[in-house]
Amino acid sequence: MVKVSMLVLVLTSGLGYSLIAIAEPLDQQIQKMHELQLQQNTFDENLKSRAERNKIPEFRQKLLDSEKDLDRSDRLDILQEEYQTELMRLDLEARRLKARVDKTIVDETDFTYDREQKKVEIQLKRLELESRLLDLARKRTRVASEERFISMELAKKAAEIKVDEARGESKINISTGVRAGLEGLGEAAKNGDLFD
Repeated sequence: MVKVSMLVLVLTSGLGYSLIAIAEPLDQQIQKMHELQLQQNTFDENLKSRAERNKIPEFRQKLLDSEKDLDRSDRLDILQEEYQTELMRLDLEARRLKARVDKTIVDETDFTYDREQKKVEIQLKRLELESRLLDLARKRTRVASEERFISMELAKKAAEIKVDEARGESKINISTGVRAGLEGLGEAAKNGDLFD
C-alpha cells in the first residue's frame, strides 16, 4: 500500500469539525472516516431520542400551569384570611389597651389631683424658703458693707490719731529743743559767755 498524506475534516462530538493531517494508508483513513460517521449518526440518534423523551405534551403543560395558578390563588386567599384575622386580633388588642388606659386614668385622677396639690404646696414652701434666703443674703451683704465702712472709719480714726501723735511729738520735740536752747542761753548768760 501507498502512504498518502492528506488532510481530513473530522466531526468531533457533534459540535464542530477538526482539521487533522493524517499520514496513514488510504484504507485505514477510509475505515476511520466510516467509524467517525457511525459515531456521528449514533450521537444524532441519541440526541433525538432524548429530546422526544423530554417532550411534555402541550395539554399536560397547560394542566401544570393551571394547577400552579390555582395554588397561587389558594395561597393568596389563605394570606388574605390570615391578614383579616390578624387585623381583627390587633383591633381587639387595641380596644383592650384603650379600656385599660381609660380605667387607669379614672383611678388615678384623684391621686393625681392630690399629688398636684402637694406639688403646689411644696413649691410655695420652696418659694418662701428662697425668699428667706434672699433676705438673709441681703442682710449679710449689708452687714459686710457696714463692716467695711466701720473698718474704713476705724482706719481713718487710727490715721488721725497717728497724725495727732506725730504733731504732739513734734511739739514736744520743738519745745524740748527750745527749752534746751533757752537753758543753754541761760547758762551762757550766767557764765557771761553770752556776748563774747
